[in-house]
Amino acid sequence: MKQTLSQLHEAIVSADSHKVDELMEQLNGDVDGRMLFDNCIEPSLNALCANIRLKKGAVPELLMGLTQVNRIAKIVDIQRGAGKRRKIIIGVVEGDIHDMGKNIIRDICKGYGHEVFDLGKDVSAESFAAVALEQNADVACLSTMMSTTLKAVENTVDRLKSARPSIRILLGGAFMNTDLAGKLNAHGYAKDASVIMSEIERVMQ
Repeated sequence: MKQTLSQLHEAIVSADSHKVDELMEQLNGDVDGRMLFDNCIEPSLNALCANIRLKKGAVPELLMGLTQVNRIAKIVDIQRGAGKRRKIIIGVVEGDIHDMGKNIIRDICKGYGHEVFDLGKDVSAESFAAVALEQNADVACLSTMMSTTLKAVENTVDRLKSARPSIRILLGGAFMNTDLAGKLNAHGYAKDASVIMSEIERVMQ
């Protein structure tokens, strides 16, 4: 089985859907979700994200790898280790309808086995806060591509902290940076999809 999982890892990274199907058929359901996640899914996603950081790959390759993970998830109940699964809410702040980056981050978080609540785009501060409270969210990922939404970001951060003081807030988007995220009292900043998981783990420590 170890060899099959290693081959499956390579198939995910290379986005070889035919090989993924062949190997999953070989496993024939004879693998539990926790083992599959620890020994195949997480290492594969880590490799794909590392390729982006090291400029050995690009976002489309990451998306193709995520497609393979989603295919596997339809066959086996992938399970992240107990105590490591986060509740994450994600959305584009009020006044912005650009959601491509948000959708990529959402799919990565799901691929890593987290429970994700996608609020969509043009989301009010009140909606972010209400869902965070209702779902007992651990992390809120706020996205915007526009500098004109700065006040909306600030209001959303404030409302989230007021509604759920324990929540950790990450910002991302075209005009955002680490300094600005700090000035807006967020807990962190994710410059792109390749660092979102490491940043979530950092702010949750």
